[in-house]
Amino acid sequence: MHPILFRIPLPHWPLRVWWALAVLAALAAIYAGLARRRGDRNGAFGGVVSAVVLAALAYLFRGTAFEAGSLPIFSYGVMLGASLVVGWFLTLRLAATADLSTPESESSSGAVSRDVVANSFLVAALFALLGARLLYVVTNLDEFHSLGDMVNLRRGGYTAYGGLVGGVFGSWLYLRTQKLSVLGWADLAAPGLAIGLGLTRIGCYLFGCDFGSRLGAGAPAWLQRLGTFPHWVGATQDAGEGSGPYLRHRDRYRGLPEGAELLHRDSSFPVHPTQIYEALVGFALLGLVLWMRKRDPRQGRTFTLLVFAYGVARYVIEFVRDDPDHRTFGPAFSFHVMLACGLGLFALGFALGIARVIREPQLRLAARIGAFVPAVAAFAVFRPAAFVATVDTQLSVSQWLALITGLIAAYVFGNTPRGAEGDPLLVPVTKSRSKSVAPAAVAPAEPEDEDEEEDDEPEPEPPVAIPAKA
Repeated sequence: MHPILFRIPLPHWPLRVWWALAVLAALAAIYAGLARRRGDRNGAFGGVVSAVVLAALAYLFRGTAFEAGSLPIFSYGVMLGASLVVGWFLTLRLAATADLSTPESESSSGAVSRDVVANSFLVAALFALLGARLLYVVTNLDEFHSLGDMVNLRRGGYTAYGGLVGGVFGSWLYLRTQKLSVLGWADLAAPGLAIGLGLTRIGCYLFGCDFGSRLGAGAPAWLQRLGTFPHWVGATQDAGEGSGPYLRHRDRYRGLPEGAELLHRDSSFPVHPTQIYEALVGFALLGLVLWMRKRDPRQGRTFTLLVFAYGVARYVIEFVRDDPDHRTFGPAFSFHVMLACGLGLFALGFALGIARVIREPQLRLAARIGAFVPAVAAFAVFRPAAFVATVDTQLSVSQWLALITGLIAAYVFGNTPRGAEGDPLLVPVTKSRSKSVAPAAVAPAEPEDEDEEEDDEPEPEPPVAIPAKA
């Protein structure tokens, strides 16, 4: 693990960053012009958006030049770029094999153009990066002293929930112009989001950010090895030499016996590798959403299940986070109370929303009751003895967002229309549901909840006409 993967040798004369960005902006503008001449509106739109973004970056980096002997390539930036590339190809592949037909489609297959999918991914990725960076800046204002610090993207500084909100907002803006549903697109992009989470958290692990609290002496040896970060040298961090956990422990235990012990070590104390925890969650979510796409193609189901499941995992993992970016606010209670209350709210969302899709009444009831078991168990297991003093804790920004988005996702999941108005993942946005026409080949779905009763009464027979007497 190291924040800098490698360095690119540079010539001794200064290299202006805005030169390359300006050239790329010009090429994007040329592409947009050629696409417009061909009548490709989506290609022209993508080229214009790229040109504008690159021109804006060129302006922001107009005073930046590299005169050093080498250009550092940071591990987090590499993994972030890899996640975007993998998500791009995965989304396009799923779009090619899925039925994305709409009534406005001119082709016999009714498939939405790949340019629409590609442009939506581009807009979503740009807004996701902007949202992830913006939320990080807002919650860590003390780290930034100038506009240049805020736009220095190579050293990390993003939030997953900021990226999620930004990506959904950007997709909604673009898909409105195409008269397509944002929930349908979100289902299509959900696998890319899951694998992107896994790859970027590996970048966090290599970079040494988003680490956890110290492990106990009884932790397994393999876990302690994973959570031990080396004492990097050469000013690899803005705060000085050393990995993030090493610097955190150095500042925390300064003047204490543990601080003296740290000076004789070549690494930090073992901590929870929360980056690995979240990476594993991301890869597990990838399998979950791929399974959900095949089982239930209705709009919103795959994406909302992803948001709910990630919210539960993120809420729990945040309790063992210890990096400086872990900002908290709100009421303070004991750890076992906070954990149990949060899990209880997620269980309530599952019972009232997600569990509604289980058709078997007895199985549905068992799932609803079982959802509350983790909350009760957490309260019982982590409740301290009566004579032990407890330390109150507050929820972090990410935990509050996990609760809010998770409960909203559970509600949307449980209230997805049964008819699936055409089953394609992307269906046209209509002004009212009464104007949406489902294909005749699609049979109406059966009710999903015992609370929704069918109307089994036979329809009245039409009256029989009796001929009048002459």
